[in-house]
Amino acid sequence: MLDDILDEWQADVVALQECGSAMGAAVRRLEGWFVHGVRRLCFLSRYPIVDTAVMDRRAFAVSGAAGPSGIGGAADVARYRLATPAGPLNVTNLHLETPRKGLQGALDGALNLTKLSENTMLRRFEAEHASRWVSEGGVPLVVAGDFNTPVESRIFRANWGSYVNAFSQVGRGFGATRLNGWIRVRIDHVLTRGSVSPVRVSLGRPLESDHLPVIADLVITGER
Repeated sequence: MLDDILDEWQADVVALQECGSAMGAAVRRLEGWFVHGVRRLCFLSRYPIVDTAVMDRRAFAVSGAAGPSGIGGAADVARYRLATPAGPLNVTNLHLETPRKGLQGALDGALNLTKLSENTMLRRFEAEHASRWVSEGGVPLVVAGDFNTPVESRIFRANWGSYVNAFSQVGRGFGATRLNGWIRVRIDHVLTRGSVSPVRVSLGRPLESDHLPVIADLVITGER
């Protein structure tokens, strides 16, 4: 089934988040792909992976980052350098902390402001650290994954606003990727920087997830 989905997407590079043991095993069985997995991230490339870097989660173990309520960081970030026909390309796969932990109880009128504040602080800290670390890979650069943050967020604008957002640039409609009950929001993004640009982007059909896949066609130009 995974082969069929990848054929349907006509994918050259795939970044998966919340990649559990069953999906990880299916990814490793694929033929014709270069594959890397760490924790709950899986990465697939038709192009050779010539370098891999995984962000050290100990960077989040700073004073006050988790707070007394026990809201800890969930960020996973991995960076790859690919050897493409157009030259080296740096691609990052990431999954950042959800705001859900800070908003739990709001619908029942029991919003915990301490948890909300701690969660917001942690998400800001994660985004700041991740964006700095990602940029160390150099350009051209692609960042793809579950940011758990819409483009309208101050956290997103402050840390990722300098990137080209593929859907914002060439997509159509609202582009909601998170579908859960009444929730309809675009929190999964494909970002580019340097001599790589989006030319087409769409959302894939629903699979066994409450997120829709983002399918982006990118082109690498000769300009650096």
